[in-house]
Amino acid sequence: MQLEQSFTVKADPDTVYAFLLDVNRVVGCMPGVQLIEAKEDDTFVGTLKVKVGPVSVQYRGTAQITSHDPEARTATLSAEGTEGVGAGNVKGAAVMTVTPQADGSLVVMSGDVQIAGRLAQFGRGIIEGVSKRLTTEMANCIRLQLEDPDAATSGVSGSNEAASVNALGLLGSVMSDKLRRRG
Repeated sequence: MQLEQSFTVKADPDTVYAFLLDVNRVVGCMPGVQLIEAKEDDTFVGTLKVKVGPVSVQYRGTAQITSHDPEARTATLSAEGTEGVGAGNVKGAAVMTVTPQADGSLVVMSGDVQIAGRLAQFGRGIIEGVSKRLTTEMANCIRLQLEDPDAATSGVSGSNEAASVNALGLLGSVMSDKLRRRG
């Protein structure tokens, strides 16, 4: 399934790009994602909790930044995970691009996601809706971090409560389904 999401941030494109590649910072804005381990080769181990309708699934897996071009402000990501309970899995790849806009930056995340298991029963429209909602939550958190850092560090937002479901918006697009998290 092809997914594409975009959002704007009122910050310099180089600043936005650097933020998006800093996993320790961006993971706090990814609903449902919890980082377990960051390895030296741009590979990350973590969990993703996703709720679609009445179905809640937790995946454990890896995500990797497979390439990045700071000059073009693009990065390619891949991710895969398996359900903790059941035989389901998710796999995907995404490309993230940050381009200048008159008042800041445009972030575009596009990717291909394959879902097997309980979440596969939901149609494309439902999955796209969840992806859009989670990307919006992530974008709002990123905006807060970059546009109003004083408010972000005072704990006004950054709430990991709004972060219990995603990772493909997908993990940046694949990932970057960034879903929703409580707690």
